[in-house]
Amino acid sequence: MPKRPRFKLVIDDKAYSYVVERSKATKTEIGFYMIGIMRENTGYVYDVIEFPYLDRSPVIVSSDPNKLGKILTALPLGLRVIGTLHKHPESLGTEYSSIDESTYINWSSAGFFIHAIFSNNGKKIAAYAVIDKKIRKAGVKIKDLSNEKLYSAVINIPLELRIFYHPNEKALDLLNRVERSILINIAKRILPLKLDNVSLESNVGRLDSIEIQNKAIIYVVPERHTYFPYEFAYPANLRFGDIRSEIITLLGLSEDTDFFTQYGKVYDTMKLSELHGKIIYPAKSLERLIEELVKNEVEKHIMKLSIDINTSMADLEEKIRDLVKSEVERFIKKIRKSEK
Repeated sequence: MPKRPRFKLVIDDKAYSYVVERSKATKTEIGFYMIGIMRENTGYVYDVIEFPYLDRSPVIVSSDPNKLGKILTALPLGLRVIGTLHKHPESLGTEYSSIDESTYINWSSAGFFIHAIFSNNGKKIAAYAVIDKKIRKAGVKIKDLSNEKLYSAVINIPLELRIFYHPNEKALDLLNRVERSILINIAKRILPLKLDNVSLESNVGRLDSIEIQNKAIIYVVPERHTYFPYEFAYPANLRFGDIRSEIITLLGLSEDTDFFTQYGKVYDTMKLSELHGKIIYPAKSLERLIEELVKNEVEKHIMKLSIDINTSMADLEEKIRDLVKSEVERFIKKIRKSEK
Protein backbone atom coordinates (compact mmCIF):
# COMPACT_ATOMS: atom_id res chain seq x y z
CA MET A 1 0.00 0.00 0.00
CA PRO A 2 1.53 3.37 -1.04
CA LYS A 3 2.52 5.65 1.83
CA ARG A 4 0.39 8.77 2.24
CA PRO A 5 2.27 12.03 1.63
CA ARG A 6 2.94 13.97 4.82
CA PHE A 7 0.98 17.18 5.15
CA LYS A 8 2.89 20.40 5.68
CA LEU A 9 2.08 23.88 6.88
CA VAL A 10 3.90 27.02 5.74
CA ILE A 11 2.97 30.12 7.76
CA ASP A 12 3.91 33.62 6.67
CA ASP A 13 6.38 35.09 9.16
CA LYS A 14 4.48 38.38 9.44
CA ALA A 15 1.25 36.55 10.27
CA TYR A 16 3.04 34.43 12.86
CA SER A 17 4.69 37.48 14.43
CA TYR A 18 1.24 39.03 14.79
CA VAL A 19 0.00 35.86 16.52
CA VAL A 20 2.91 35.83 18.96
CA GLU A 21 2.53 39.52 19.82
CA ARG A 22 -1.20 39.07 20.40
CA SER A 23 -0.52 36.08 22.65
CA LYS A 24 1.97 38.05 24.77
CA ALA A 25 -0.72 40.65 25.41
CA THR A 26 -3.07 38.19 27.13
CA LYS A 27 -2.78 35.70 29.96
CA THR A 28 -5.52 33.48 28.54
CA GLU A 29 -5.26 31.04 25.66
CA ILE A 30 -5.69 32.61 22.26
CA GLY A 31 -6.76 31.09 18.97
CA PHE A 32 -6.84 31.95 15.28
CA TYR A 33 -8.20 30.68 11.98
CA MET A 34 -5.44 30.19 9.44
CA ILE A 35 -6.38 31.71 6.07
CA GLY A 36 -4.68 30.64 2.85
CA ILE A 37 -4.61 28.06 0.10
CA MET A 38 -3.86 24.36 -0.24
CA ARG A 39 -1.33 23.29 -2.86
CA GLU A 40 -1.25 19.52 -3.09
CA ASN A 41 -0.38 18.41 0.48
CA THR A 42 0.86 21.80 1.72
CA GLY A 43 -1.18 24.55 3.34
CA TYR A 44 0.13 28.08 2.80
CA VAL A 45 -1.07 30.48 5.51
CA TYR A 46 -1.08 34.12 4.37
CA ASP A 47 -3.13 35.56 7.21
CA VAL A 48 -4.85 34.73 10.49
CA ILE A 49 -8.17 35.86 11.99
CA GLU A 50 -8.63 35.69 15.74
CA PHE A 51 -11.45 33.50 17.02
CA PRO A 52 -14.84 34.99 17.83
CA TYR A 53 -14.61 33.38 21.28
CA LEU A 54 -17.27 31.16 22.79
CA ASP A 55 -15.14 30.21 25.81
CA ARG A 56 -11.73 31.42 26.95
CA SER A 57 -9.47 30.78 29.96
CA PRO A 58 -5.75 30.32 30.72
CA VAL A 59 -6.02 26.64 29.72
CA ILE A 60 -8.88 26.43 27.20
CA VAL A 61 -10.16 28.35 24.20
CA SER A 62 -13.06 27.69 21.84
CA SER A 63 -14.51 29.50 18.85
CA ASP A 64 -18.18 30.41 18.41
CA PRO A 65 -19.32 28.33 15.39
CA ASN A 66 -22.32 30.63 14.86
CA LYS A 67 -19.96 33.47 13.94
CA LEU A 68 -17.71 31.41 11.71
CA GLY A 69 -20.11 31.92 8.79
CA LYS A 70 -19.32 35.64 8.70
CA ILE A 71 -15.62 34.85 8.37
CA LEU A 72 -16.22 32.32 5.58
CA THR A 73 -18.40 34.70 3.57
CA ALA A 74 -15.74 37.42 3.89
CA LEU A 75 -13.07 35.27 2.28
CA PRO A 76 -12.23 36.07 -1.35
CA LEU A 77 -12.82 33.30 -3.86
CA GLY A 78 -9.88 30.89 -3.87
CA LEU A 79 -8.92 31.41 -0.25
CA ARG A 80 -10.10 29.16 2.55
CA VAL A 81 -9.81 28.41 6.25
CA ILE A 82 -7.07 25.78 6.36
CA GLY A 83 -7.35 25.09 10.08
CA THR A 84 -6.71 26.61 13.48
CA LEU A 85 -3.70 27.89 15.38
CA HIS A 86 -3.84 28.29 19.15
CA LYS A 87 -1.59 28.83 22.13
CA HIS A 88 -0.78 26.39 24.93
CA PRO A 89 0.80 27.31 28.26
CA GLU A 90 4.43 26.26 28.62
CA SER A 91 3.43 23.44 30.98
CA LEU A 92 1.46 21.75 28.17
CA GLY A 93 3.85 22.56 25.36
CA THR A 94 2.83 21.87 21.77
CA GLU A 95 1.28 18.43 22.30
CA TYR A 96 -2.43 18.32 21.47
CA SER A 97 -4.86 17.61 24.30
CA SER A 98 -7.83 15.24 24.33
CA ILE A 99 -10.08 18.27 23.76
CA ASP A 100 -7.91 19.33 20.82
CA GLU A 101 -8.15 15.81 19.39
CA SER A 102 -11.96 15.68 19.44
CA THR A 103 -12.17 19.25 18.10
CA TYR A 104 -9.77 18.54 15.23
CA ILE A 105 -11.67 15.40 14.22
CA ASN A 106 -15.04 17.17 14.35
CA TRP A 107 -13.76 20.08 12.29
CA SER A 108 -12.20 17.84 9.65
CA SER A 109 -15.69 17.13 8.29
CA ALA A 110 -15.96 20.85 7.48
CA GLY A 111 -12.63 20.80 5.63
CA PHE A 112 -10.45 22.26 8.41
CA PHE A 113 -7.94 19.47 8.75
CA ILE A 114 -4.50 21.01 9.42
CA HIS A 115 -3.97 22.68 12.80
CA ALA A 116 -1.08 24.11 14.77
CA ILE A 117 -0.23 24.69 18.44
CA PHE A 118 2.44 27.08 19.72
CA SER A 119 3.91 27.82 23.15
CA ASN A 120 6.89 29.50 24.82
CA ASN A 121 6.10 32.85 23.20
CA GLY A 122 6.15 31.29 19.75
CA LYS A 123 9.54 29.61 20.11
CA LYS A 124 7.89 26.20 19.84
CA ILE A 125 5.25 25.21 17.29
CA ALA A 126 3.84 21.90 16.07
CA ALA A 127 1.32 21.06 13.35
CA TYR A 128 -1.16 18.20 13.08
CA ALA A 129 -3.31 16.85 10.26
CA VAL A 130 -6.47 14.78 10.49
CA ILE A 131 -6.26 11.75 8.19
CA ASP A 132 -9.04 9.17 8.26
CA LYS A 133 -10.20 10.61 11.61
CA LYS A 134 -6.78 10.08 13.14
CA ILE A 135 -4.33 12.77 14.22
CA ARG A 136 -0.98 12.70 12.41
CA LYS A 137 2.05 14.93 12.90
CA ALA A 138 2.49 17.45 10.08
CA GLY A 139 5.46 19.51 9.05
CA VAL A 140 5.46 23.22 9.86
CA LYS A 141 7.64 26.09 8.69
CA ILE A 142 7.58 29.83 9.35
CA LYS A 143 8.59 31.61 6.14
CA ASP A 144 8.42 34.96 4.40
CA LEU A 145 5.78 34.46 1.72
CA SER A 146 6.19 37.89 0.13
CA ASN A 147 7.97 36.20 -2.78
CA GLU A 148 5.01 33.86 -3.23
CA LYS A 149 2.30 36.47 -3.55
CA LEU A 150 -1.07 35.39 -4.84
CA TYR A 151 -2.30 36.49 -8.25
CA SER A 152 -5.93 37.30 -8.99
CA ALA A 153 -8.11 37.04 -12.06
CA VAL A 154 -11.63 38.18 -12.80
CA ILE A 155 -14.19 35.45 -13.54
CA ASN A 156 -16.86 36.64 -15.95
CA ILE A 157 -20.17 34.85 -15.32
CA PRO A 158 -23.11 35.50 -17.67
CA LEU A 159 -26.16 34.50 -15.63
CA GLU A 160 -29.88 34.46 -16.15
CA LEU A 161 -31.97 32.57 -13.61
CA ARG A 162 -35.66 31.72 -13.91
CA ILE A 163 -37.67 31.18 -10.72
CA PHE A 164 -41.09 29.53 -10.51
CA TYR A 165 -43.42 30.66 -7.74
CA HIS A 166 -47.05 30.75 -6.66
CA PRO A 167 -48.60 34.23 -6.92
CA ASN A 168 -50.15 33.95 -3.45
CA GLU A 169 -47.03 32.89 -1.57
CA LYS A 170 -45.30 35.27 0.83
CA ALA A 171 -42.18 37.12 -0.27
CA LEU A 172 -40.29 35.63 2.70
CA ASP A 173 -41.13 32.07 1.59
CA LEU A 174 -40.05 32.85 -1.97
CA LEU A 175 -36.70 34.27 -0.84
CA ASN A 176 -36.07 31.30 1.48
CA ARG A 177 -36.61 28.88 -1.39
CA VAL A 178 -34.32 30.87 -3.66
CA GLU A 179 -31.53 30.97 -1.05
CA ARG A 180 -31.73 27.20 -0.51
CA SER A 181 -31.43 26.34 -4.19
CA ILE A 182 -29.64 29.21 -5.91
CA LEU A 183 -26.15 27.71 -5.53
CA ILE A 184 -27.21 24.53 -7.33
CA ASN A 185 -28.72 26.54 -10.18
CA ILE A 186 -25.64 28.72 -10.52
CA ALA A 187 -23.32 25.71 -10.35
CA LYS A 188 -25.00 23.86 -13.20
CA ARG A 189 -24.61 26.94 -15.40
CA ILE A 190 -20.87 27.35 -14.85
CA LEU A 191 -19.43 23.97 -13.76
CA PRO A 192 -17.19 22.23 -14.59
CA LEU A 193 -14.80 25.13 -15.10
CA LYS A 194 -12.38 25.02 -18.02
CA LEU A 195 -9.46 27.22 -19.02
CA ASP A 196 -8.88 27.80 -22.73
CA ASN A 197 -5.48 26.69 -24.02
CA VAL A 198 -4.26 25.62 -20.55
CA SER A 199 -3.48 22.01 -19.73
CA LEU A 200 -4.89 20.74 -16.44
CA GLU A 201 -1.40 19.62 -15.38
CA SER A 202 0.42 22.85 -16.26
CA ASN A 203 1.07 25.85 -14.04
CA VAL A 204 -1.50 28.56 -14.68
CA GLY A 205 0.95 31.48 -14.57
CA ARG A 206 -0.63 34.92 -14.75
CA LEU A 207 -4.29 35.19 -15.79
CA ASP A 208 -6.10 38.48 -16.36
CA SER A 209 -9.49 36.82 -16.40
CA ILE A 210 -11.15 33.43 -16.44
CA GLU A 211 -13.91 33.00 -18.97
CA ILE A 212 -16.72 30.65 -18.03
CA GLN A 213 -17.67 28.10 -20.65
CA ASN A 214 -20.84 29.15 -22.41
CA LYS A 215 -23.76 26.89 -21.61
CA ALA A 216 -27.16 26.68 -23.21
CA ILE A 217 -30.16 26.63 -20.88
CA ILE A 218 -33.00 24.58 -22.34
CA TYR A 219 -36.46 24.25 -20.84
CA VAL A 220 -38.33 20.99 -21.52
CA VAL A 221 -42.02 20.54 -20.68
CA PRO A 222 -42.86 16.95 -19.63
CA GLU A 223 -45.75 15.04 -21.18
CA ARG A 224 -47.56 14.79 -17.84
CA HIS A 225 -48.33 18.47 -17.28
CA THR A 226 -47.67 22.05 -18.35
CA TYR A 227 -47.21 23.55 -14.89
CA PHE A 228 -43.50 24.16 -15.42
CA PRO A 229 -40.64 23.04 -17.66
CA TYR A 230 -37.54 21.23 -16.47
CA GLU A 231 -34.27 23.10 -16.89
CA PHE A 232 -31.19 21.59 -18.54
CA ALA A 233 -27.74 23.15 -18.89
CA TYR A 234 -25.27 21.89 -21.51
CA PRO A 235 -22.23 23.26 -23.37
CA ALA A 236 -23.60 25.50 -26.09
CA ASN A 237 -21.54 23.85 -28.84
CA LEU A 238 -23.30 20.48 -28.47
CA ARG A 239 -26.15 19.47 -30.76
CA PHE A 240 -29.60 18.39 -29.67
CA GLY A 241 -28.88 14.83 -30.79
CA ASP A 242 -26.08 14.70 -28.20
CA ILE A 243 -28.50 15.24 -25.31
CA ARG A 244 -31.75 13.88 -26.68
CA SER A 245 -31.52 10.42 -25.11
CA GLU A 246 -30.57 11.88 -21.72
CA ILE A 247 -33.67 14.10 -21.68
CA ILE A 248 -35.86 11.20 -22.80
CA THR A 249 -34.49 8.94 -20.07
CA LEU A 250 -34.78 11.53 -17.30
CA LEU A 251 -38.34 12.56 -18.17
CA GLY A 252 -39.53 9.00 -18.94
CA LEU A 253 -40.42 9.66 -22.58
CA SER A 254 -40.60 7.12 -25.38
CA GLU A 255 -37.53 6.71 -27.59
CA ASP A 256 -39.32 7.95 -30.72
CA THR A 257 -40.50 11.19 -29.10
CA ASP A 258 -40.35 14.23 -31.38
CA PHE A 259 -39.64 17.63 -29.87
CA PHE A 260 -40.91 21.05 -30.89
CA THR A 261 -40.53 24.69 -29.99
CA GLN A 262 -43.23 27.22 -30.77
CA TYR A 263 -41.32 27.89 -34.00
CA GLY A 264 -41.23 24.33 -35.27
CA LYS A 265 -39.64 20.91 -34.91
CA VAL A 266 -36.34 20.44 -33.08
CA TYR A 267 -33.86 18.40 -35.13
CA ASP A 268 -30.93 16.40 -33.77
CA THR A 269 -28.52 18.51 -35.86
CA MET A 270 -29.55 21.79 -34.22
CA LYS A 271 -26.89 23.42 -32.05
CA LEU A 272 -27.93 23.98 -28.46
CA SER A 273 -26.90 27.62 -28.80
CA GLU A 274 -29.91 27.99 -31.13
CA LEU A 275 -32.19 26.54 -28.44
CA HIS A 276 -30.82 28.61 -25.55
CA GLY A 277 -33.66 30.07 -23.47
CA LYS A 278 -36.36 28.32 -25.51
CA ILE A 279 -39.09 26.02 -24.23
CA ILE A 280 -39.16 22.59 -25.87
CA TYR A 281 -42.25 20.42 -26.02
CA PRO A 282 -42.48 16.67 -26.61
CA ALA A 283 -45.16 15.93 -29.21
CA LYS A 284 -47.84 15.08 -26.62
CA SER A 285 -47.11 18.23 -24.66
CA LEU A 286 -47.38 20.22 -27.88
CA GLU A 287 -50.79 18.72 -28.57
CA ARG A 288 -51.89 19.70 -25.06
CA LEU A 289 -50.51 23.19 -25.61
CA ILE A 290 -52.46 23.55 -28.86
CA GLU A 291 -55.60 22.42 -27.08
CA GLU A 292 -55.07 25.02 -24.37
CA LEU A 293 -54.35 27.77 -26.91
CA VAL A 294 -57.45 26.90 -28.89
CA LYS A 295 -59.53 26.66 -25.72
CA ASN A 296 -58.35 30.09 -24.61
CA GLU A 297 -59.13 31.59 -28.01
CA VAL A 298 -62.56 29.95 -28.01
CA GLU A 299 -63.32 31.31 -24.54
CA LYS A 300 -62.34 34.81 -25.65
CA HIS A 301 -64.62 34.63 -28.67
CA ILE A 302 -67.47 33.13 -26.66
CA MET A 303 -67.31 36.12 -24.34
CA LYS A 304 -67.46 38.46 -27.33
CA LEU A 305 -70.19 36.54 -29.11
CA SER A 306 -72.31 36.07 -26.01
CA ILE A 307 -72.62 39.85 -25.72
CA ASP A 308 -74.66 39.83 -28.89
CA ILE A 309 -78.02 38.67 -27.50
CA ASN A 310 -79.45 38.33 -31.02
CA THR A 311 -77.02 35.57 -31.90
CA SER A 312 -78.79 32.25 -31.97
CA MET A 313 -77.34 29.22 -30.19
CA ALA A 314 -77.09 27.33 -33.47
CA ASP A 315 -75.10 30.12 -35.06
CA LEU A 316 -72.87 30.31 -32.00
CA GLU A 317 -72.05 26.60 -32.11
CA GLU A 318 -71.30 26.77 -35.84
CA LYS A 319 -68.94 29.70 -35.35
CA ILE A 320 -67.18 27.87 -32.54
CA ARG A 321 -66.65 24.79 -34.72
CA ASP A 322 -65.27 26.94 -37.53
CA LEU A 323 -63.04 28.79 -35.08
CA VAL A 324 -61.57 25.60 -33.59
CA LYS A 325 -60.95 24.21 -37.07
CA SER A 326 -59.22 27.37 -38.30
CA GLU A 327 -57.03 27.68 -35.18
CA VAL A 328 -55.79 24.09 -35.44
CA GLU A 329 -55.15 24.40 -39.21
CA ARG A 330 -53.29 27.67 -38.69
CA PHE A 331 -51.00 26.20 -36.01
CA ILE A 332 -50.23 23.03 -38.01
CA LYS A 333 -49.42 25.09 -41.14
CA LYS A 334 -47.00 27.14 -39.09
CA ILE A 335 -45.15 24.04 -37.89
CA ARG A 336 -45.03 22.42 -41.35
CA LYS A 337 -43.77 25.63 -42.86
CA SER A 338 -40.91 25.82 -40.32
CA GLU A 339 -39.93 22.18 -41.03
CA LYS A 340 -39.51 22.95 -44.72
